Amino acid sequence: MRVVSSLLHPDDLARLVEREYDVAGPVVARLLRRGFNDTYLLADSAGERRILRIYSRDKYWVRSADDLLFELELLNHLASAGCPVSHPYPRRRGDLLGELEAPEGERHFALFTFAPGVPPGEDGSLGIERARALGTEIARLHVAMDEFGSPRHRYHLDLERLVDMALTAIAEHVGPHQQASYAELRTLTERLKAYITRLDLPEHAYGLIHGDLYGGNIHLTSAGEFVVFDFDHCGFGWRAYDLTNFYPRQDSSDAKREAWSAIAAGYASVRAWSEAEQRAMPAFAACRELWDVGDWLGAAHWAGHDVAPERLSQRALDRVRRALGSFRWEG
Repeated sequence: MRVVSSLLHPDDLARLVEREYDVAGPVVARLLRRGFNDTYLLADSAGERRILRIYSRDKYWVRSADDLLFELELLNHLASAGCPVSHPYPRRRGDLLGELEAPEGERHFALFTFAPGVPPGEDGSLGIERARALGTEIARLHVAMDEFGSPRHRYHLDLERLVDMALTAIAEHVGPHQQASYAELRTLTERLKAYITRLDLPEHAYGLIHGDLYGGNIHLTSAGEFVVFDFDHCGFGWRAYDLTNFYPRQDSSDAKREAWSAIAAGYASVRAWSEAEQRAMPAFAACRELWDVGDWLGAAHWAGHDVAPERLSQRALDRVRRALGSFRWEG
């Protein structure tokens, strides 16, 4: 019987960490979350918490360990630049990435600093002052990313990844009753791609990004500070795309719209973004909705998904429409 993705025992991983890292034992580990990776919460003998990530195999955006090292080295660069990010610990031998044998084959692992706090409110409950501070921190991340250079490979979240990948994945689930919604989705996304291309965004609008920046990957501490984590989807893309999850949709509350204005103002206070980038926000928000569907489908062979196939194209279409709202298509 072949294994696609095993769940490793926390006790065995605790012993692994004691061997591989300079951590005071005994270490206690427990599973925190299964998703695109398996994430474990660890506590050492002094009660200090850390995060152990067991990377899943066969990701569409990871070709080799080189891609993973790109992420880990980027995080250490950001931490050294003073950005509030969860970053990796070195192993006893000095490197950042380890390997272990699992039933399905080799898997990689890394140990990260713990990100204290709770997810900030994305519905506008964050408050104007903290929303502005969040925009500032995102811009600081982008500025610091500009100073990172690496010979290693990392993927691009371009239109092929954001749009075409999702459409190809959805097409495999389109049945007789979904042909019309899928055809409309294709037409709409072709307009999206043409619009973004026609904007002729400046060169500095594209660079390293977090790639999956939303409240679930940000914590707000009791001291009112932000900590950003889970750069697993980081890569090269449009900087404005990193802001799309905070951009208000058609049915968003007034509070969320006010929070977005504060986030945008905080961002602009650190990194100037062009008028073309700002005009692109509804289109990038729609791309985000489509990518989210395609991303899960791209990992469904080991992560699974709970999307009903017979409604997939309609669901994707509804999400794209909601993001666009009354968007005007002028270039």
